[in-house]
Amino acid sequence: MLFWFGLLLALIGGLLSIGLSREAVKLRFPVVGDYYLDAAAVVLLIFGLVLSAVEHYRSERSVRELSEKTSPRHLTIAQRRAMAPLLTKLKGRPVAFAFRMMDGESSDYTTELVQFFREAGCQVPEPVKTSLNDLPGYVAITPHGQVDGDTSDLLLDTFRAAHIPAKAEALKENSIGMWYDNVVHVVVGRKAP
Repeated sequence: MLFWFGLLLALIGGLLSIGLSREAVKLRFPVVGDYYLDAAAVVLLIFGLVLSAVEHYRSERSVRELSEKTSPRHLTIAQRRAMAPLLTKLKGRPVAFAFRMMDGESSDYTTELVQFFREAGCQVPEPVKTSLNDLPGYVAITPHGQVDGDTSDLLLDTFRAAHIPAKAEALKENSIGMWYDNVVHVVVGRKAP
């Protein structure tokens, strides 16, 4: 609405400046001279264009925010750089991943994480595709069986360094269709609303 109001003001200012309504204003208000009409036209034109530009900026920002909320998660270059030094400490250790059942976005994100961890030298088995855990907007670090306590802490530090929300959380045994024995699991939840 503000956009159209601004354009209307700019149009009125433009009409005043080119003289289409100048004579009608001068006939109705004889004390108004050309100088005042020119000044009013410039002020209306500038004010209208500024209002339109502000509203356009607001609309563009809203669209960008909506796009960020609805776009799928991906590992950014900055996140990869932040995680890389910490992953060297996990090299050779087994780390399993699981993602929400029937959730394409968490599946794709998990696949990206798995590939990155494998490239860093971690032993990563095939992801578990049957997690029933919601975990809105974060990953849960869950050890299963006898595991080195350092691995869970290192994984938490790794994700937090990349500003990926992560929590150490004990999940129910039946919340995932399959657990790897004696492995720390990274369970990826759905994207935050």
